[in-house]
Amino acid sequence: MSDAGWALSMVAGVLYLFMLRDIVRELDGRWDARHGGDERCRVRVWFGRHVIADYIGDAALARRYEAAMRKRFAGLRITSEGAAPKPTRPRCRHHCRASGCGS
Repeated sequence: MSDAGWALSMVAGVLYLFMLRDIVRELDGRWDARHGGDERCRVRVWFGRHVIADYIGDAALARRYEAAMRKRFAGLRITSEGAAPKPTRPRCRHHCRASGCGS
């Protein structure tokens, strides 16, 4: 494969990662809204020493994301580890709806 072809396939792979990231973020939001997912995992895709994809989300969705990344990028290192629970938003101190906080 020529250098241009290799570069083009890498760009296509990165764009694919961004598309998957957006889909998983949308699914993660829906899952958390329904189930209040407390257990979270972090999945990273490595290209040498550089992280090219980093996902933190519900454990079940993180496993699906990891499986998809392993299938798509079989030659790259992929790590999965536990992550801190999702932070909660603090309540509005002045209790107004004008700020858009909804409290």
